[in-house]
Parts: sequence; C-alpha cells; structure tokens
Amino acid sequence: MSESGSRHVALLRGVNVGTGHRVPMERLREVTAATGATGVRTHLNSGNVLLTSGLPAAELEATLTVRYAEEFGFAVPTIVLTATELLAIAAANPYPDADPARVGVCFVRGVPADGLGARIERLAAPSERWTIGDGAVHVDFAAGMGRSALAAGLAGVFAPATVTVRNARTVAALAGLVTGV
Repeated sequence: MSESGSRHVALLRGVNVGTGHRVPMERLREVTAATGATGVRTHLNSGNVLLTSGLPAAELEATLTVRYAEEFGFAVPTIVLTATELLAIAAANPYPDADPARVGVCFVRGVPADGLGARIERLAAPSERWTIGDGAVHVDFAAGMGRSALAAGLAGVFAPATVTVRNARTVAALAGLVTGV
C-alpha cells in the first residue's frame, strides 16, 4: 500500500433500480470522500464507486455501509474489493465467449448457507451455466437476467450472505478503471 492508500471498488446493492432507493451519484461521491477517500469516481448510475483509501478493505466496507445508510436513510449493503480482488474476479470469468451483458458476476460477502450449489441448480434454467469462485459466482444468463428465475431469486439463494450483481461488461470496465487503463 502506498502512503496515500490503495485502490478499491465499492459495490452498492440495490440502489437506483426501479423507483426506490435513489442515490444521486454526486452525493455518493461526496459522502465517500468525506470518509477520507481520495480519487473518488462513480461508474454508471448503479452504485459502483472507485476510490483510494488508507483503510483496509473490511474496515472501509463497514465504514461506507454505515455512512451510506446514515446519509440516504435506508440500508445500503456495500461490498468493497481491493483492485487486486476485482482484477482476479474479472480474469476468472469462465464464460469469455458469452455475451458479457448476460454474464452476471455475483459478488458475495459473508458465507452463504450450506448447499449453495444445490440452491443455484434448483433455480437455474437448463441454458444457464454457473461457476462458484473465490469471492464471486459467475452465471451465464443465456436468455437474459430479466427472464431468469435464478436472477429473480439470487438474494434468497445466497442468504444469509450479502450479494450484489454486475454484468461482466461492467466488471471489465471497472477493472480497467481501477487500474487506470
């Protein structure tokens, strides 16, 4: 870690989807910077924050989760990854030939209940492929997430762990941004 800190990505769950839990990106950047983070940047409007912080990822995650809830008035589950973790998850995509907009990267924090694979299998359509990896589960939603029983049931599949999903295209963009590429 340099004197100024390490690059991280904060992934917020359930913001700016549908009509609830609206989080303005400008205010999100301000709240993040107020924790001492620098180089704060958001990507898209779905709760992807790139930042540099001297805090370890776990401490940063706890701090941001509390600050976001205080600021926005609702729970904002947040998963913070180091740049190295994000790059490893992006590189581990087992479906590089699939449409990246249809490959979901399910970032997991906490330990799902036993039988995760069986729960995924029960909901997955025959056309959906999935792979459990370190820190994330990759799912090829071949017919799209909007039509998938697995996508609709992800929170229950991973309970009691926290999960937030980004498509592989967004993950690749974040990987490029976190490394300055």
